[in-house]
Amino acid sequence: MKCGQVTDMKLIPLIIGSVILLVAIFAGFIGFSGEGTESMDVPSCSTGIAGLDICEKSAMLEQNIPIPDAVNGIIVANFAIQWDAPDAWIGIVDASDADKCIDSGEGYLLCDTEDLTFIEGGPDSSGEIDWALSGGDYRFVAGNSIDGTAQTTETTYKYDIILTQTIAWFLAMIGIGLVARGLVKS
Repeated sequence: MKCGQVTDMKLIPLIIGSVILLVAIFAGFIGFSGEGTESMDVPSCSTGIAGLDICEKSAMLEQNIPIPDAVNGIIVANFAIQWDAPDAWIGIVDASDADKCIDSGEGYLLCDTEDLTFIEGGPDSSGEIDWALSGGDYRFVAGNSIDGTAQTTETTYKYDIILTQTIAWFLAMIGIGLVARGLVKS
């Protein structure tokens, strides 16, 4: 073996260990977070048709949001959503609740709100949701009890994602071990 090859062999565990250790520190002990704001139109629940009031109805997205069960053992994720229209609400339900709804033909399902089982949020959410992510299939639902005119609401969201402590410490130990191996070989 040439001298350059021996030096490369000594540096590889040091470099890989350093990268793994940095990933463990940032993803496992610091985490990632973000936030943003969106304006959303909230329609009135009154249809304007005599005798037809949809205040007891809600709109469900047609798409499932699948989250693998393995997520529970790998990351801890929290989502916070707030909005300033007190009569409007957002909720999260199990995707199986879609069976209780009918297709509106406009990209969402129309549901009787009282038939839905809310995991987070819903009509009693008081303008905010704080959801700790876990594995499963979910759908977002929105509704309101505004009987007058339509209005606009500011929706603010924030998220925090971090590796579970078990995974973070496991990666940190591997990184430390590889760095130590690279230093000892040097």
